[in-house]
Amino acid sequence: MALGTKNGNVTLMELSDSLCTLDRNEKQLVATMFDRETRRTHLLETRSRFKHDTQNRTITERSEEELNEERRQSTEQYWSIINKEKKKLQDYFKQFEQELN
Repeated sequence: MALGTKNGNVTLMELSDSLCTLDRNEKQLVATMFDRETRRTHLLETRSRFKHDTQNRTITERSEEELNEERRQSTEQYWSIINKEKKKLQDYFKQFEQELN
């Protein structure tokens, strides 16, 4: 086998006979390997799709009551954070005013 580069260098390589000629059952082994990998890929895609569908179904099947409770908790958490930050700012301004006086 001859290999060439853009600048004109040519290299001759000798390949092993085992890379040039097929064994008796090599075609069958390669075909079996490709079939196995194709089935494996299909199985992984099916599992992924099933997992995704299950997650979507779980989200859509939640009751209105559960969703309302989740909204209520999120709202409480939001206002709790806002009030804490507001208090921090008020304390900071009080301290700043005391330092000025």
